Amino acid sequence: MASPRNLVYKRLLTEDRDARLVVALAEDGEQQPAVVILSKPPFQESHVQEIVSGNFASTEEHRNDKFSKHSLDVPARLNGIMATMICPANEVDVAKYTHQKKHFVRETAALYTAVTEPFVRALPPKQLAWVWNILDHEKEVESIIDETEHYVMVPDTKWDQSDAKQLHCLCIAKDRGLHSLRDLRGSHLPMLRHTLAAGRAALLRAHGVLASQLRVYVHYLPSFWQLHVHFALISCGGAVAGTSVGKAVLLEDVIDNLARDGEHYATCSLYYAVGENEPLFGRLREHLQLEPAAPAEGADGQPSAKQARRE
Repeated sequence: MASPRNLVYKRLLTEDRDARLVVALAEDGEQQPAVVILSKPPFQESHVQEIVSGNFASTEEHRNDKFSKHSLDVPARLNGIMATMICPANEVDVAKYTHQKKHFVRETAALYTAVTEPFVRALPPKQLAWVWNILDHEKEVESIIDETEHYVMVPDTKWDQSDAKQLHCLCIAKDRGLHSLRDLRGSHLPMLRHTLAAGRAALLRAHGVLASQLRVYVHYLPSFWQLHVHFALISCGGAVAGTSVGKAVLLEDVIDNLARDGEHYATCSLYYAVGENEPLFGRLREHLQLEPAAPAEGADGQPSAKQARRE
């Protein structure tokens, strides 16, 4: 099992300064590609108390008659870094975390049939091996929060379970024929209603979270092509990026749409943003005649060094 030690750094993929997060591409000892996500974990109150009350070395960065800014030299235990690894990482993983220009796409039912569905059917089974391992109880058994005849609930990888305010869980559907929102029909309503009710009840039992405190939604396009439902606290900052227009669809809206028309997601148009580095984009560009890919940018959004030299 790969660990974030003695890796060979390749390049920076992206940086989010607001989220205090950077993503790098590296290789492990077997030259397998690894996506390494480095982030600052949320502050614990005990650490805050120790920092505020402590007498640590500091450097004054700015001061006026009211405000001042200081750089503190605190012990490593109070200044930890969380490393999340995807290894071996495939091209989809690398594209997902690479800074890239994106395009907003209106996917009609015809476009789904012509482009997206064949793309999903052609994905190599190994891309979902980790999902099957969870459903088959071969991996992450100790992480299972709840399980019913329809789903297995596990923590999202972005939630380390140390901060209840960042609660974010996934209910992964056991029906392996359900890849995404597009596969849902009226016949799936009992399963969806069960997932909503049972998932909420499980989090109330395990964490005392009320239904009114949860955002329950699915992604389209999903990050992996096995139907899964997100249960995230409204206060969960890490889930905000995944709840934007063109990404998240509330599960209750899905249920309402299918109750009115059991074929809704087979016939409707769906909107989403897709990055130019993502494998699906190349196929979509041919059909939608999207403009050519723009020159590469660095992780900070500036032109690459090669482009700057040309200009």
